[in-house]
Amino acid sequence: MTPERIAEIYTEETGFEIGSEPAALQDFARWIWNEAIFSASVRGRIAQLESRLVDNAILELKLPEEP
Repeated sequence: MTPERIAEIYTEETGFEIGSEPAALQDFARWIWNEAIFSASVRGRIAQLESRLVDNAILELKLPEEP
């Protein structure tokens, strides 16, 4: 999808013509990029937490060692 098409969709949805100034389109693209990066980071943290939970559950299955 081109930046111009994204600007058109944004204008249709919000009524704000983001493509009226080149800087506005760049700011919007930067904002979208940062939101995507933040979202990926959150998903990564959730996956890491899930991994720790699985690891802990596996370790709980360990049999006690005899002295």
